[in-house]
Amino acid sequence: MAAQVQPLTKPPRTRQTAWSALVSHYKTVSKLHLQQLFADDPKRGERLALKAVGLYLDYSKNRCPCRLRSTLSPMKRSDSFFN
Repeated sequence: MAAQVQPLTKPPRTRQTAWSALVSHYKTVSKLHLQQLFADDPKRGERLALKAVGLYLDYSKNRCPCRLRSTLSPMKRSDSFFN
């Protein structure tokens, strides 16, 4: 028996609203410089570092402002984005 191909019922990820928000966010973030992020937020190094179970994770040296989380949240909640 040949497998039946099911038609796509969801729009491609690149046409979803969450994807558009991420693309827009990238266009903004790609122009940022770490020096400016640290100048704008002197406690960035403390605030974006985490130490747990013997690991030290320092996210402060990534070009992502704190609003990135709010940009990604709709994607996380959208079942259609990850399925």
